[in-house]
Amino acid sequence: SELPDEQPLPAPRAPVEIVLDSPSAADGEAREAAPITPLLAPMGRRFLGGLVDALVLLFSAGLFALIYWRAGGVFTTNLLTLTVAGFIGLVICLAYFGVFTALTATTPGLLWMGIEVRNLRGNPPTAQQVFWRSFGYLVSTSALLLGFVWALVDSEGLTWHDRMSDTYLASVEGMEARRQSTVDS
Repeated sequence: SELPDEQPLPAPRAPVEIVLDSPSAADGEAREAAPITPLLAPMGRRFLGGLVDALVLLFSAGLFALIYWRAGGVFTTNLLTLTVAGFIGLVICLAYFGVFTALTATTPGLLWMGIEVRNLRGNPPTAQQVFWRSFGYLVSTSALLLGFVWALVDSEGLTWHDRMSDTYLASVEGMEARRQSTVDS
């Protein structure tokens, strides 16, 4: 049984594959394993989790700027200073989302909202998926947050970074309910 505030997500479409050699038995078994039908976390909880993550990053940036200023650093608007500051911000964002997602399959904001990052089979994301998801955050943000807003019009409720990484945000309760239902059957 589904939780009332979750949306079922259709199974992913299989990619087109060109095989030049005869397939082995292991390949056939892997292709036949059907992915789970994941349960997408509710939009409101995803938004609040993202907002908490943004506030954590803004607080961290403010703290970093305060330490820099108190240590005698000077803020200027020349091109080199802005480029270095932008690069530092980029690295911090990639590290924040990448490291937390790789180690715990969640971020502090998502954890607070009871949400985990899962791949389309319902497992924690692979290292490659974590990289593409973190990079996708930057793409979604750099387009004036259009990548996040896209979830409102997407037929499956996914963002650009969800699509880029083949991941989605799942409710922890929904994943537990799914695990329990598979154990019971």
